[in-house]
Amino acid sequence: MPWVLIILIVVVAIGLFGFLSSKVDELSGIGREHTAGSFRWPHGKVVRTRILSAEKEHERGEIAKKVLLPCIVIAAVCAVLTMFGPVVSYGNVLTVVSLLASLVIATLVCGKSDAGRAFCYAVVGLGIACTVLILITRAYVSVSTAEVNAFTAIFGAVGASVGAAILPARVTFAREFADETVGCVRLSQRTAAAALLLDLQDKEWEVPEHVREQAKRLEKRSKLAPAAATDPASRNDDE
Repeated sequence: MPWVLIILIVVVAIGLFGFLSSKVDELSGIGREHTAGSFRWPHGKVVRTRILSAEKEHERGEIAKKVLLPCIVIAAVCAVLTMFGPVVSYGNVLTVVSLLASLVIATLVCGKSDAGRAFCYAVVGLGIACTVLILITRAYVSVSTAEVNAFTAIFGAVGASVGAAILPARVTFAREFADETVGCVRLSQRTAAAALLLDLQDKEWEVPEHVREQAKRLEKRSKLAPAAATDPASRNDDE
């Protein structure tokens, strides 16, 4: 089913493009030094930061419970129809429908925090699961096309579910660059970029009001209530 693989490749490519685009802004002015005004360092080095808000990590377990069951149900239904349907050729269509439905459900449930990132994580999870399936089916040449479609539906749904469920919590930083440009960025708490920005935190910095307003718009877009936010402990505090 080459056209099924083409659709999967396109979906994965879209998710990968969105992921890389967000990384460009996160790494601006930090990490390996570049020339000021370059693509990586458009405003020079980040000189100081301050945490404006951060999500709570423990809330992700609730998302996992919500997204896993419906995806497995959809995958099971499509798998049964694929394996026992009167026309085996319909299996390809049902498999694609199942995979897309799994991505949509994972994105809608986890998208309460951040729909774009939830979709990217779901796509990565689906891609890894389908890759594992391909490796398994290559080892067992006796597997029929209908069975491959059925297992693709199941593996893809579980992969998308797990991928979206492990979506990490985010933290909003205010940043000031070497050329005195100020702004904010919202990124995962688990990334190396977040750790580097945390090391540059200046809790005495009076963040400009327009940057705080920008942060509020980012948080509103991701449906995070600032009142429920907590600041992660800095490395310096731990030391």
